[in-house]
Amino acid sequence: MIESQFTPDQPGSMTRQSKVRTSADRLREHILSHLNPGDQLPTEHDLSRFLDVGRNTVRSAIAVLLEDGWLKRNPRTRPIVSTPRSRPVRTSGLLCASAGGASMLFRASFASDLVNTLHTASAMRGRSVLHIYGMRPHRVRPLPGWSPNVRMVDSFLTLELFDEHLVAEATRLAPVICLDVECRLPRVSSLFFDQQMAVHMGLKYLYDLGHRRIAFADRSSASLDPGVMQR
Repeated sequence: MIESQFTPDQPGSMTRQSKVRTSADRLREHILSHLNPGDQLPTEHDLSRFLDVGRNTVRSAIAVLLEDGWLKRNPRTRPIVSTPRSRPVRTSGLLCASAGGASMLFRASFASDLVNTLHTASAMRGRSVLHIYGMRPHRVRPLPGWSPNVRMVDSFLTLELFDEHLVAEATRLAPVICLDVECRLPRVSSLFFDQQMAVHMGLKYLYDLGHRRIAFADRSSASLDPGVMQR
């Protein structure tokens, strides 16, 4: 499925510009998963309830998608969904493994903070982030409306995705950046978190509290996150 796990309206968590851009991202995801070219948007009242924002934010989000080419004005009715080929590309897809991990992943505070930061940083640069789930080993599962719409993404970010077959499949569509995972495939870059600094900060915090005997324990597993293994 294509869905958003990002909660847009945490009090004081973002500026109005970020809220509008995030609402536009969620509305775009709804278009990708539920609507077809030529379909009308739901009413502003329904969108306000769905996005959990006020009508002014809904109107601003619609204006963003009109400007980006995802919607077209219709003088007789509400805006309608445009055809894929008419849409410009300023969207990165966020790929996460689907083996029950997506929902649990976003419950972790670090992952949630990271995704919020991705949304905010993208909005500041006039871009957006589209969450894409529903992947199976060795291939991206074809979903209704997936084939034409996923090609509107001009790059991919992967989060806790270690299957190089899936990454290779994504590179056939757009360049890929793997977050905290080393991948040497063509058209793939890797961006690593500073694991040594994380260990240093954790140990310093405990040391400053007066602890002198500190142990690190974790399960031993071949499938353990490489970042955890590195720490």
